[in-house]
Amino acid sequence: MRHSAKKIWIEVTAVKNVILSQLYGLRKNRTVFLCCIGAVAICTAMLVMITEWTGTRTASESVASGGLGMMTLIIGPLIAIITGIICADDFTDKTINHELTSGKIRIQSFFGRAVLAVTISVITTITALFVSLFIAIKIYGWGNTVTLDSAIIRILLTFIPFFKLSCFGVMVAFILKQPYGVVLVFIGIKMMLGIMSMKSTSSILMISEANAGKLCMYENYITYGLNTDARFIYDQSCDPELILKSVVIALVMSAVYIIIGYHFYKNDDLN
Repeated sequence: MRHSAKKIWIEVTAVKNVILSQLYGLRKNRTVFLCCIGAVAICTAMLVMITEWTGTRTASESVASGGLGMMTLIIGPLIAIITGIICADDFTDKTINHELTSGKIRIQSFFGRAVLAVTISVITTITALFVSLFIAIKIYGWGNTVTLDSAIIRILLTFIPFFKLSCFGVMVAFILKQPYGVVLVFIGIKMMLGIMSMKSTSSILMISEANAGKLCMYENYITYGLNTDARFIYDQSCDPELILKSVVIALVMSAVYIIIGYHFYKNDDLN
């Protein structure tokens, strides 16, 4: 029992060292930082444009009209960049070869990168959505179309599809071993799923961030008065069935992606 615990501790320590090494490398890599700033700027611009185009007067009206869902569209490329740099960048300069010859085993090398890539991807993307939302609130004010709590809950729920998408990015990174190849794959899949969505939306739940958009949408109803214009009533509750389905799909597909990614890395000759 003591021997098993010691072995587990050694494995955890090795993974932690890989994570610390990657964090040190990220501190000197400005690409991720600049991409995060760019994502915040684009998300904010999307919310501002929706507010201006639809004639809404407050941030809450823009959010209820689909602003949050539109903001999630930029997240896929951001996750691709983060996972590509963390998981695949060391293949290009053979750093990962030196790492393995120095005593690390592949499972430590893989999970050290995978854990960090998924963690940073999820935290960064959710933070980008929050920052963009509060910039819009600062510009337009919040209003009372929907509550701020409901918007915050919806952003937090995007953790589910973003976690799944990050695991997919890890898998692609270890298969292609090229950071920018991951971005191209994400763009290609996004275009393909966009075409598929014209006929069916069920398949989109599997790998894309489209499910994040669904989680951010508000159901609405139109009411008419005798002497008033049509008025939209928004349902601020989240669909429990959609949340449950999202969680189940995320857990299953994330596990599949990680297993496939490790399988390719384990059997790679690293040439």
